[in-house]
Amino acid sequence: MKTLIINCHVDERKVSSYVSWVSPYSDIVIIREENLENVYNHLNEVDAIVVTGSRKFAALGDIDVKLVNFIRKVDIPLFSICYGHQVMCYSCGCRLGHMEKPIKGIEIVEIVHDDEIFLGLGKRIQVRESHYDYVILEQDAFRSAGLTLLARSKSCQVEAVKLEKKPMYGTQFHPEKSGKVGQKIIENFFKHVVRK
Repeated sequence: MKTLIINCHVDERKVSSYVSWVSPYSDIVIIREENLENVYNHLNEVDAIVVTGSRKFAALGDIDVKLVNFIRKVDIPLFSICYGHQVMCYSCGCRLGHMEKPIKGIEIVEIVHDDEIFLGLGKRIQVRESHYDYVILEQDAFRSAGLTLLARSKSCQVEAVKLEKKPMYGTQFHPEKSGKVGQKIIENFFKHVVRK
């Protein structure tokens, strides 16, 4: 099993939490977001993809078009987080919003659509948030993109999504920093999505 982590952080040290999160389930290869054109010839060796968060403001246009194109092209099971989640939804035609003050800290998230990545977690989970940008919930855009809303919170209408036509997920919250809940989510992803 091999997972490609697409590191969207400027600070290389930020990727360590993703490595710790994924390493119990898979070997890992890390590539920087700006180097994605070098990975296409090696995708047949990859079983899963994780797209990290970033300090970039996707809603203000700070999106690498290579990442957008990559997400549109691949059909490998993909899990995108925070900035990665925003770019995934943007690549499907969704709009993004920006707040002047960030959402930070612990948030209670409500699971609104049963899905295999949330198996064994109940209807409400406690997770860590850290973001300025967010995906705008527009029913028409979600329908035309084939996105299903999986979770929401008081601070964010789109906490988790699933792309129905491809095995792709996004979370606005940070499961890699959410303790046992986050570990259960990645376990479910590898067990029920990647290994199908």
